[in-house]
Amino acid sequence: MALLKIATVAGRTDFGVMSSGQAAGPIDDLPSCAKLIERNIGDRAGLRLSTLP
Repeated sequence: MALLKIATVAGRTDFGVMSSGQAAGPIDDLPSCAKLIERNIGDRAGLRLSTLP
């Protein structure tokens, strides 16, 4: 438990142990909130258009 606390509370991920689940992975994209909303709206518009006959 001490190694988990070192990593999560003290922020020493290089020294402690971090638990991770199925969704854990490298984050290689950190867009701003505005960019994320813009991207999401663009993705949804593309889905609607692509479903039209």
